[in-house]
Amino acid sequence: MNLDQAFSKTRSKVCIVATGGTIGSCSSSTGIAPLSQEDRAIDAIVDRLRGAGGCGLSGFNELSVEITCPFTLLSENIVPKDWCVIARSIEEAVIRGADAVVVTHGTDTMAYSLAAISFVMANIQIPVVFTGSMCPAGDPQSDADDNLAGALRFSLSACNPGIYLSFPPRDLGNFKVARHKIQSLYWGARVRSMPTFGDHFYSIDGRVIASISDGILCQTSSPPRRAGGSKPFVLDQCIDDCFDDRVEIIKVYPGFNPEILLSAISRKAQAIILDIYHSGTACARGNERYSIVPAISELGLAGISVFGVGVPSCRDKQYQSTSALVNCGMIPLGAITLEAAFVKAMWLLGKGTSSKDLADQMKNDVCGEFCHVDEH
Repeated sequence: MNLDQAFSKTRSKVCIVATGGTIGSCSSSTGIAPLSQEDRAIDAIVDRLRGAGGCGLSGFNELSVEITCPFTLLSENIVPKDWCVIARSIEEAVIRGADAVVVTHGTDTMAYSLAAISFVMANIQIPVVFTGSMCPAGDPQSDADDNLAGALRFSLSACNPGIYLSFPPRDLGNFKVARHKIQSLYWGARVRSMPTFGDHFYSIDGRVIASISDGILCQTSSPPRRAGGSKPFVLDQCIDDCFDDRVEIIKVYPGFNPEILLSAISRKAQAIILDIYHSGTACARGNERYSIVPAISELGLAGISVFGVGVPSCRDKQYQSTSALVNCGMIPLGAITLEAAFVKAMWLLGKGTSSKDLADQMKNDVCGEFCHVDEH
C-alpha cells in the first residue's frame, strides 16, 4: 500500500507548534540561542520545503500548514508548566480543525515532554509528532529541514492517533554525515534519550513504527494500544497546573550515600524514582553503610513512595539485592522509561492521587507507556 496516498487523502490540514530548541535557533558569538517568535524560524523551513517540491508527500504544496509559536526556549529551560502550554496549543489546533500536529522541540528534554503530552492527551484522536534537530537550521550540515519534513510526512501519512517522535535512527554513524536522510517514527511514551550527544533517541521496546529511507515510507509495526484511545478527546480543564513537582529522580552509583535518599523527607517529596542499575539492582549489602535498604524502609514510614524502573515483577527473575529492595518497600515498575515514570508520578499526584493509591495507579497502563512481553 502507498501509505502517503492512503492517509493524505483524508488529512489536509496540519498545525506546527514551534517551541524553540536547536531547530528554532541560530549560532552566535555567545553560543546557540533560540530565535525570537518574530523571526519565524520554522516558517523559513516550511518555505524551503515548499520550494524544494514538498517533503516527499504528494500534494504537500497544496496542504494547509498553520504555524503557531507559544514560546521559544531551549529545552533545558523547559519546566512542567511549559508542558501545559504545549498541551493547550495542541488542543487549540484540534479545535481549529487540524488533522495532524507537529511539535518542534529541543532534544535535551524531548523524552520528558513526549511523556507529559502522552499522559495528558492519552485519548487524542489525531496524530501528534514531535521532532527537533541536532544543528540549527542555518548550519550547512543541519538536519533541521529533513527532520521537519520527515515529521510532516509521518503525521500526514503513517500515523494512527497518538503521540510520536520522528527522528533519524541512532546507529548510522556520525549525525553530520547524512544520517538525517533516514527518518524513524517511535511511540512517544517509550522514548529515551541516548546519554551521548549526537546519539539521538531509542525506544525501550526496540520498535520502529515507520521509517523513511531513500524517499520511501514504510510502516514496520503497529503502535501500542492506548487505554483512553477510543474515548472522545477532552483535555482536562485543570491542565494549566496538573504536574506536582514533589517527585525526584535519584541515581544510585558505587559508594552512593543513602542519606541522599533520606534528605528527600526534609524536601517534602511525595515520590522518588530510583535510577538503579540496568539489572534492577542497587546496593543491599548486609549491614554495609552503603546499603539503601534501611533508607527505603524509612522513606516508606514517612509516606514517600519509592519506585524502581526496569525492575521485573516476577520474583524468579530478580536478583537477591532486588528482592531485598522490594521487600523493604521499593515498588517495581517493570518496562517503562525513567522519563515516563517520573512524569507519570508528577501527573498522578497533580490529579490529586493520594500517596496510598499512587503505587497502584503507577502500574496502570495509560498511554502505552509499558512494554509487554506479548507485544509483536
